[in-house]
Amino acid sequence: EPNVIVVRENRRGPSAARNAGVRQSRGAILAFIDSDCLPAATWLSELIAAFEDRTVWAAGGLLKSAAPTSTTEAFSARQEILNQEDFFKERPYKPPFLLTANFAVRRAVFKRVGFFDESLRVGEDADFCWRILEAGGKLALVRGAMAAHRHRSNLQSFMRQMFLYGIGSATTFARHRD
Repeated sequence: EPNVIVVRENRRGPSAARNAGVRQSRGAILAFIDSDCLPAATWLSELIAAFEDRTVWAAGGLLKSAAPTSTTEAFSARQEILNQEDFFKERPYKPPFLLTANFAVRRAVFKRVGFFDESLRVGEDADFCWRILEAGGKLALVRGAMAAHRHRSNLQSFMRQMFLYGIGSATTFARHRD
C-alpha cells in the first residue's frame, strides 16, 4: 500500500503546490496529476514504467478530454488545447515539453535543474522541461498513461485561462529564446 500525505500549501500557483509536494515526498520518482484530471486505472503503473529506461529524467502521459457538459468544454475538447502529443513535438521555434497535469520525474532531477519556478503562474512545465533538456536530460511521452481532463466549463474562465497561457508562453519563450 502506498502512503499518501496531504500537503497544505498557502502560496498560490501550481509551482508552489508542486514544490511543496516535492519537499515532503520521499520517493525516487514523483508523479503529478492536476485536480481537474481523472487518471485511468493503469495511469501510474504506465507512467512509472517509462523510468525503466535509465536515461529518462521525466515522463508525461496523455490528456484526453472528459465528456463535455457545456459548449465551452466541447470547444476545448474539439480544439485539443491540452494535447500532450502536440506539446511533445519538437518544432523549429520550440523544443518539446510535457504538461505537468500528467507527469512524473526522478527526484534527482530537482538537484540538477532546480524546482518549478514559482514566479511563473503558467508555463512552468515548459520551463522545467526545457531546463531538463538543457542539462542533458531526456523526456518521454507515455501514451498508455492516460488521464481525463475536465476543461473550463464557462466562457469567462476559459478566456481567462487562454489569456494566462498567452502571458506564460511569452514569458517562458523570452526566458529560453536561444
